[in-house]
Amino acid sequence: MYCRLKKTKCHYAPDGCQKCRRLGLACVVPLEDQRKHPASKSEIKELRERVAELEAALEAARSQQKTAPKPPHRELGVTETLSQSNNLISRLTQRDWQLNSNAEGQFKFFGPTSSVHLTESISISLLDSCGAAGINEDDLAINDLDPDTQIHLLDVYWKYQHTVLQVFQKDTFLKGLQQRQPKYVSKALIYSVFACAARISPRADLKALALPRTEDDFGDDLPYLLAKATQYTEEELKRPRITTIQSLLLLSVLNSALGNDTKGWLLTGDACRLAVDLGIHKNDAMKLPPGNLSLEDVQSRQLVYWACVVFDRFWGLYLGRPFCLNATDIPAQEAKWMAVNSSWEAKMAYAWVSLLVIIGDICDVLNADVRAYEQLDDFDRKLQSWRSNLDPSLQYRKGCPASVSSLNLQYSAAMTLLHQPTARFGSRPEEPSMRNAYSRRQCITFATAMASCLQNFQQQHGDVTALSGVALHSISLAATTLVASIAEKKSVDVSSQMHSLKACVRALGELETTYLVARRVRKIIQLIIRVCHLETDYVESQQRPVPVPAISTSPARLVDSSVIDEVVVEDLLSLETQFGDGPVMSEYSPFAFDAHLPMSAQFDIFHTFDAEAVVGPDTFSRTN
Repeated sequence: MYCRLKKTKCHYAPDGCQKCRRLGLACVVPLEDQRKHPASKSEIKELRERVAELEAALEAARSQQKTAPKPPHRELGVTETLSQSNNLISRLTQRDWQLNSNAEGQFKFFGPTSSVHLTESISISLLDSCGAAGINEDDLAINDLDPDTQIHLLDVYWKYQHTVLQVFQKDTFLKGLQQRQPKYVSKALIYSVFACAARISPRADLKALALPRTEDDFGDDLPYLLAKATQYTEEELKRPRITTIQSLLLLSVLNSALGNDTKGWLLTGDACRLAVDLGIHKNDAMKLPPGNLSLEDVQSRQLVYWACVVFDRFWGLYLGRPFCLNATDIPAQEAKWMAVNSSWEAKMAYAWVSLLVIIGDICDVLNADVRAYEQLDDFDRKLQSWRSNLDPSLQYRKGCPASVSSLNLQYSAAMTLLHQPTARFGSRPEEPSMRNAYSRRQCITFATAMASCLQNFQQQHGDVTALSGVALHSISLAATTLVASIAEKKSVDVSSQMHSLKACVRALGELETTYLVARRVRKIIQLIIRVCHLETDYVESQQRPVPVPAISTSPARLVDSSVIDEVVVEDLLSLETQFGDGPVMSEYSPFAFDAHLPMSAQFDIFHTFDAEAVVGPDTFSRTN
């Protein structure tokens, strides 16, 4: 061994070599032969030792992440102890639902009859998961829209869309967006939000990114923002998470606006299935190991589940089809939800889901092969109770937020839908009852209320183009109810009903610029109005004044069923409101038939059917 400090050979000695002592230098002698062990290899050796330490620490951490003990439960009449439930045999044979967490923190749900949870849980807890790829925060960068445009789109979304079809918490979304945290924000969700906002934006250049300019432009090529949202959502489906569910729900709305009902319905179905896959319908922190879910996690999962229920009920209502999700324990969930989140946004979310659950129950009865009409009275009480218990900030009033207007429209539509079957529009019951008369009054009252709400919205916002697309069903329901009432000539207030019908048709005409399918609905309603000669009959009735007979409305008279049969039903068949000089036809042309529905052979066919109907007994006229 030699001293290498001076790069001079010397003989080692305890007190230093001779040359170092003469020069007064410290004699540095390596402990190992550096000729056979270069300095770079020593660094590698240290790194290997460090890696070995880290691997040992990682293995120790994994050993602590094995499945936590299950609480004692009975199986085949034998009570298992806590220690038994934690062993491998218990995991192989247990019969309770599970939420297994993967390496990225996403949960997977497996029910008691499944055995798939074995491969999932073993692969996560026993096998190496270091190869799982993370999500790069750079994936959230949006480079094709300038910052001002992004801010504008978010402002539009918060104002008109967010609290109507709420799929996430605003604070959580903005936090993830600003801090580039990809857990609750993704490109798929961002582009879906931008597309929803661009659809109703007052800027034509942005609207063109979410909607085709005309019906002729709509083809296989999707508008830019919708195409981007669809692309990123399909990519995200390979490794789905909560943002995937939210993106699917928003995409279903966008496809509905374009008239792609089947695709929109399927997208919501995919979202509901994925919610079950991720265990969001079992948002019970008590059945999860401590620390697995933060407060933000619980709130986000709860809100996404409610969003799935709301969208599922809306599509079932809109298309008259069965639902995907069973909405259970909503009141209990509300108590837990409000305990941790009492914001106005949270109250609105619960108001929507609780209303849609009642509407879903109504749809189940009305869509059944055998309708249990005795349940309708109970639904009437539930709807009235829902409204009376509504938070004061959510009560409808003139000048209220757009989402409150949409909520009020949906409540009125639910009441109308509930009473339509027993209102018996278009039929002449042999024995008219108090139920028939009450249901008719309810239908007309709430249809008129919806028209009034639309007019208030127009006055406040200029038009209804920013109204949520879910209002389409409510508007069409109000319009068809008013058409049925006017056509039967059973109401003394034809003028008010025609005014309300006019408001509904005008609203459909405005809504079709952002919700293209509304154009089809408007055309159909206009066609029915024209075929039934409603406007012509209305003007003629004003030009032929008819005295209005007095009708007693005292409580004693209303209780007498014979009086109701005689006056409320029979006399209303021939009553017409007394007016002064009737206006000319052009003054009462709110429907602009010819501008959108030119005369054609199709109209000739409808007029033929109408003429043939006149030959026989007139359905809407009173027979002597």
